[in-house]
Amino acid sequence: MLQPGAESGNVIVVLQQQDHDTFTRKGHDLYVTHKLGMTEALCGMQFVVQQLDGRDLILRNLPGNVIEPGAYNIC
Repeated sequence: MLQPGAESGNVIVVLQQQDHDTFTRKGHDLYVTHKLGMTEALCGMQFVVQQLDGRDLILRNLPGNVIEPGAYNIC
């Protein structure tokens, strides 16, 4: 129990990271890899990534917009 004038201490938290089937971690960021065929890359595509909290993130690329590697940066 804290008392006035008492010396404060440190709280140390140790996290153990587990591998995930969908995401990989690089620094503070999470990455997902999705392979596209040539037709999807050139003519448009849509796919869903389920986030860690269960929400669905829909990624779309409209026809005529050519996709480049690393094109999506979702914040």
